[in-house]
Parts: sequence; structure tokens; C-alpha cells
Amino acid sequence: MSNYVVIYESAEDGTISAYVPDLPMILVSGRNRNEARAAVLEGIRIYREEMERNGERVPEPSMQHEVLSV
Repeated sequence: MSNYVVIYESAEDGTISAYVPDLPMILVSGRNRNEARAAVLEGIRIYREEMERNGERVPEPSMQHEVLSV
């Protein structure tokens, strides 16, 4: 199991986009954070399966995150 950083961004129309910096092909959106989370989890699963099926190395997580309160 790997722990990838997922970035969520709110759009003006209220939808939520999500992407995984370590897996650049994954960019999804949903009507809310729960939908975006489900879509990004599915995207990661499909991405990893395709890479493994093609004999490619699945990128290991390299991103780190920190939340700062200022």
C-alpha cells in the first residue's frame, strides 16, 4: 500500500477537482469532496493496474505535505 498526496481544489461552480502530483495522469472532479475522493481512488487503482499490466514501474510517492495555520 502506498500513501499518495491528493490535492483538492474548489471551483467557482462549487465542484471539487482533485489531482495526484506523483501520478500526473490523474485529474478528476466531483460535485463534492466525497465524489472527488471516490473518483481519485478509482483513478489511482486504474493507473496502477495499467502500469503493472504494461510492465512499467509504478511511481512511489515522493510528495510531502504540511498544513500551516497563519
